[in-house]
Amino acid sequence: MRSSKGAEELLTVEDYKKMEYTQRVINETLRCGKIVKFVHRRALKDVKYKGYLISAGWKVLPILGSVHLDPALYANPQEFDPSRWEPEVSASVSAAFFVHHLVLSYRWRLDGEDDVVPMAHPYVEFRRACSYRSRRVPPRPDPTPALRRVAGQ
Repeated sequence: MRSSKGAEELLTVEDYKKMEYTQRVINETLRCGKIVKFVHRRALKDVKYKGYLISAGWKVLPILGSVHLDPALYANPQEFDPSRWEPEVSASVSAAFFVHHLVLSYRWRLDGEDDVVPMAHPYVEFRRACSYRSRRVPPRPDPTPALRRVAGQ
């Protein structure tokens, strides 16, 4: 894909849509390794769920990733297999394209105290609101000319 673009030309949404295997790898990576594996919540009022009573004040810990390891939903769920996404048309192309450029174009750091660590517990919990600062980084140069020189072309 990169070789079909000029040195200063950026990838477009249309280019990204053509990278079908890349989208499958992204989908499979998200299935296998969720960023948020579980959430820590406290019931604000009594809740009945599947015959159980969760009393107000109780803490619950739903494990979100377990559904992605269910053999009833995925064949060989422990195996990394991007091809399992072949028949599906992803509706998340725009989101993936946005994340791709966000990660490559910005550098992130926690804003505020240096000792603010979001994963100090087995669940995400902040002493105060968590805010981030970002800064734009210059686009990376196209490595193609240097690679051609190394390859002797």
